[in-house]
Amino acid sequence: MKYLVSAAALLVLLGCTATKPVSLYQTYTDYSNQMNAENVEQLAPAYFSSNLLPQSFSDTSVTQQLLFKNMMAKPSQHQELVTGNIGCLAVLGRDNEQQPLQFNLAYRVENDSWLIDQVHVVFLEQSIELQPITNCTELFPG
Repeated sequence: MKYLVSAAALLVLLGCTATKPVSLYQTYTDYSNQMNAENVEQLAPAYFSSNLLPQSFSDTSVTQQLLFKNMMAKPSQHQELVTGNIGCLAVLGRDNEQQPLQFNLAYRVENDSWLIDQVHVVFLEQSIELQPITNCTELFPG
């Protein structure tokens, strides 16, 4: 009987962790805080889907693209939407020259991790207020 209660308690705990909602903004923040030019090759698979990973990191333009986060000096707002195993995140902020900038990121689950699958950088003429995302396709042109 003691084992049955322990097994039931374990299943309840596992069920709680399996249904824990994901924060795409937290995954972006982790990427932003952790990845830099020195560790991009080692950490890129932890943050980017296989669709975005290069065959080789010898091209410095690849490293710069994966470090797109360096364009935003200070994030100010974000909105996200998660539907099943896909999601999207819009991050609004300012660049080093205090100009408004927005990152639109598509995420997907790959190997049990939420990974960036698409990046769209928008240079804005003026500051805006982010609206709730109702459909991820609205963040990506064409």
